[in-house]
Amino acid sequence: MLFNRWGFDKKWLDWLSYVLKYAKKTGGIIFCGLLLTSAPAASYADKKDELIVKIALVYKISKFVEWSESDLEQPFFNICVLGDDDVLKGFDILKKRKIKDRAIRIIYFDETHVDAEECRIVYVSAEKAAASFPDERILTISDSKNFSHNYGMIEFALKDERMEIKINLKNAKQRGIKILAPLLQVSTIVSK
Repeated sequence: MLFNRWGFDKKWLDWLSYVLKYAKKTGGIIFCGLLLTSAPAASYADKKDELIVKIALVYKISKFVEWSESDLEQPFFNICVLGDDDVLKGFDILKKRKIKDRAIRIIYFDETHVDAEECRIVYVSAEKAAASFPDERILTISDSKNFSHNYGMIEFALKDERMEIKINLKNAKQRGIKILAPLLQVSTIVSK
């Protein structure tokens, strides 16, 4: 299993399994709040742990975006990833999942320019944050500092050893992305 290959301890895997099962039972509505408030204090000390949480959040966030019919015309739900090898390998776990009854396809970019016309979500890791994005209806997510204050829509940031979700509603609205209330309630809004 991918997690074990990366060396996660049993306590962390048990906790993540519990959170994902609970999210499935509740339809994912309180997943983000549970993830933000219930993680063990040392859970993000290791970058691998932090990456897994970010990948899980990307997946769950997709369920709190109102996707149009044109967004779902493709047989696959494309998540484009720009990052180093660990980030790219980590996203492979989502290939077995579905969003809006569409199989997830992960598309990898290794350049700083993202040609993402088929992408619904673009995740950019911090080391690639200088990427440029097309002016299309694409949800942009990153763990780069100030991503949401500049050109991005959603930023993951550590605050008091907890993962914080920052959302720039202005940037999302400009691209025609509607983020649903349950996600907004557990996030920090940086621009309306």
